[in-house]
Parts: sequence; structure tokens; C-alpha cells
Amino acid sequence: AMAGDCTYQIAVDAPYFMYGTATDGIYRSLTTLPWLDLSASYWDQAANEMFTIGGKLYFTMGSLCIGNYGSAGVLFLNRDLAEDLHIPDLYEKVWDGTWTVDEMLAYSKIATIDLDGNGRIDNDNDQWGTVFCHPQIYPIFPIALGFRYTQKDEDGSYKFVLETERNLDILYACEDLVEYSVLGYDWEGFVEGRALTDTGGGYIFNEGRALFFFEIASAGMSEAECDYGILPIPKYDAEQENYTTSSVCYQSTVVCVPRILSEADADKAGFMLEMMSALSEVTTFPTYVEKLLEMKKSPDPESTRVLQLVFSHMTYDFMYSYYVLHFPRIITSMVFEKNTDRFASTMKQYVGGLEVALEDLELAFLSHES
Repeated sequence: AMAGDCTYQIAVDAPYFMYGTATDGIYRSLTTLPWLDLSASYWDQAANEMFTIGGKLYFTMGSLCIGNYGSAGVLFLNRDLAEDLHIPDLYEKVWDGTWTVDEMLAYSKIATIDLDGNGRIDNDNDQWGTVFCHPQIYPIFPIALGFRYTQKDEDGSYKFVLETERNLDILYACEDLVEYSVLGYDWEGFVEGRALTDTGGGYIFNEGRALFFFEIASAGMSEAECDYGILPIPKYDAEQENYTTSSVCYQSTVVCVPRILSEADADKAGFMLEMMSALSEVTTFPTYVEKLLEMKKSPDPESTRVLQLVFSHMTYDFMYSYYVLHFPRIITSMVFEKNTDRFASTMKQYVGGLEVALEDLELAFLSHES
């Protein structure tokens, strides 16, 4: 395209698909657009921080990025089964800050039952504590507990922080939960990197045979036969400041502006983004949350409050958002294959390549004009 060609003045896509184009230098840093007030409440400050490299912000998220909220990870709670199992009001635990992964594990243990008495827990007839949906969505769960792949240094560059005691503790907690969980897609397909088939995990919850279902907020639940509500992903422990979530790397949405635009057209694009995000905060976003709950069989005030809570505390990890070298797949495999004991040796195997990939990515960002 020629400089000044303004066929497209704003682009919207998922960060997973923007990885290559961003490093090609085809976007303008949003910090150069005078109309944008990126500090405003209708822009996602966590996304601004995460996507900024060397003072350059090629894309970000805001109230107009509805896909970011629809693809956020949440827990669906089977309230009928919770009542049958005499599980206490989990919303009370949410609001008093004590809804933790240990609590989720304890109730998942209670709910996992060999209903047909054949000596094993299977998908067809038995009851599970937790159903996890797609394995590529799963990384949101440990991220919400505080697991981090990367962290920014004081100079604004990224470094890997995988080998921390906190990360390892979180993975062990996730591994403990897997004992009472089923994955909704075929594991072999995930490990082999081919197309996945639905193994019926969602149907287990829909039939009332699971207590928790980890899915994205916009998941269609019209076939659920149980009364259900929405819970946040638990905290790792009560000391964790907020309940949080993240969005699926290939379903969330970011906005950006092509670098080839003339200054006048870039200004117009910035103005439009600012107006759309500001208005979306008070129109589109609250309406979306309302419609999201109307799609559910039994919307309730507690679920509304949960969605508002987690949407206001979104968190992101640079490596998962870009799915760098598909490494989050390795972490997911480690948890579901119960190989967390091999965490240190696995990191030694991959860390060199990951550091090179991260350094190359940062250099690509910094080498282009704003």
C-alpha cells in the first residue's frame, strides 16, 4: 500500500493473529495519536501496560473491544448439584474474599462420584468435580491464580519469570485439581497439535453431572439442564488482591491504526477510537453484559455482579496473548499429564529458545518508527 492510502483506518483482530504484522512495523504507536486519552477508564490499563514496549503501543483494548469480555474465562456453577451436596453458599465466599483454589479443590473432591459403581470415573455415566473446556483456553486459569510467564524490568523490557516458587506452587495446585476434573476436548489431539474433537465435557455439565465448568463468559449454555450461576476463577489464596481473569488469545480483540495513514487520517482514526471507546463504556459494554446474562437460562444478580467484578480486573500475560512459540501448550500439558515435578528440567530445555524469541520480538517492535 502507498503512504497515505486510507482504505482501512482502524484494524481490529486478536493479538494471537497480530504477532507477525506487529513485528513487520505496519502499525502506528497509539501514543502518537493526540485524540487518544489512554489513561481514561474506558481504555484497559492492564492491556496498555502489557502491550507497551519501549514506549510504543501498537494496539490495545478498551470498552469497545467486546470480544475481549466475551472470551474471558469464568466458572459456571451447578447450583442444583451444590445444593444436593450441601455445599455452602459460594457467593458468600466470593464476596468475603475466601473463594480460593483450595476451596474449589475441596468441593470438586466431594462432587466426583463413581455413580455407576464400576470402579472408575468416566465421562458417560459418572459425576465430576470440574469440567475444563478447550485446552488452549485453559492457560487463563493459572494466569488468574497469579502464574506469570513474563514480567517487565524497570527499563520496560520483558524477561521470563517462569522459574519462581509461586509459579510452581500454582501449577501443583492446578495439578491437584486435575485429579477431579475432565477435559472437554480430546487430549491426544491437543498434544499432537492437530484439530481437536469435543469429547462431551460440556455435555457432562449440561446434564448436571459436574459441579464446575470452566468456560468463556459468552459460552452458549442453552442446553444446560441444571440451574447454574457464574463464579469468578478462584484466588490462589486469600492474600491475593483481586479475583481476575484473562481473555482467550485468539478470540480477544485489540484495536490498532495502520502506520501508512496520513497525519490527518491518523488523527481521525484516533478521534473515532476515542469516541467509540468512551461511548461504549456507558452504552455497548453494559448492554453486552446484560445480553450475555439473558442468553443464560437463569440470569441472577450474583452472576451479574461477578461479571462486572472480573471484567474490571482483567489481567494479561505477554507470552499467552501472543502465544509465543506455543509455549503455554507445554505448561497445559505438564498440568494435565501430572508432570509438574519436571518443571525445572522442562524450563532448562525451552528457556534458551524462549529468551531468543522474546528478544527478537522486542527488537522488531523497537526497530520500527512510531
